[in-house]
Amino acid sequence: MQDVKFCNIPQYGEIGVKHIYDKAITLPSMKLYFPDKLPKQRTIDKAYFYNVFNTLYPDEVANLIKHANEQRYTVENEKVADNSILLTEEWANQIEELPFISKQKGRMAHLLK
Repeated sequence: MQDVKFCNIPQYGEIGVKHIYDKAITLPSMKLYFPDKLPKQRTIDKAYFYNVFNTLYPDEVANLIKHANEQRYTVENEKVADNSILLTEEWANQIEELPFISKQKGRMAHLLK
């Protein structure tokens, strides 16, 4: 357990165990930690899979997460670009100058009452 490099993986469908398992299991040493067969309609636990994967191949896991984030959150991605707004510096300064009053009651204000 002391040698395991634990990691937290984002909840993205494209990097789920179901999509990555077949490719990752072909890497050297990966098969040692997983069963040869799984019951029908079952997959490996995500935390276990990625902790083993990250322990053996930390660079691969980092690149996988980086690529998934780039695909989701860059403007070059068509889906993100369609829902993105380009904010000029002039507009950003004007928005920052506007007063902001939250309509939600803060926890501290609620406790003081």
